[in-house]
Amino acid sequence: MFSNRRIEKFDDRAPEFLQDLKDNPRVQQIRGKIRTAKHEGKPVPKMKAYNVRDAIFEAMLHRFSIDPTMIASRRESRLGRCLRGLSWFHGGPALPRLFNASISEAGMLGAAVGYALEGGRVVAELMYADFMGRAGDEIFNQLSKWQSMSAGNW
Repeated sequence: MFSNRRIEKFDDRAPEFLQDLKDNPRVQQIRGKIRTAKHEGKPVPKMKAYNVRDAIFEAMLHRFSIDPTMIASRRESRLGRCLRGLSWFHGGPALPRLFNASISEAGMLGAAVGYALEGGRVVAELMYADFMGRAGDEIFNQLSKWQSMSAGNW
C-alpha cells in the first residue's frame, strides 16, 4: 500500500479453500443482484440492488483467491456485513485465514501491522469508525511511519 510497486501475491503457494467458490450462498446471492440504478426503465428494488458491501466482499474474495498470505480479522467476523460468507469457505470456527479478534482494537490492529511487516497481506475491520481512537497509536504512529522509519525497506 505504501510502496510504488504492485505485488500481486506475497507467496507462491496455492490459496486454500475448503469448498468451491461457486457453491457459496453469498456468491450466489450477489450473482442475482442488479448492478445498475435502473432495470428495464424502473428503479431497482433495494433488495435486488448491488451494494457497497457486496463490492467489498467480491474484492476481498478475489484477493483471497490470489494471495495465500492474505488474512482478515474483525470482531465477530462470521457476522459482519462485508465479511459475511467468507467463513463458509474456510470451514467455520477453525479458520486458517479469517478469524475473530478480541475486543481490543489496539491489539487487533497491532497484530495486523506486525503481520504486514512480516510480509503478509491483512484486512483488519473495525466495527465502528469511532474505535479508531482506541487504536490510534497503531494507525497513526506504527502503520503510517514504518516505511519512512526503515528507509523504505519495510
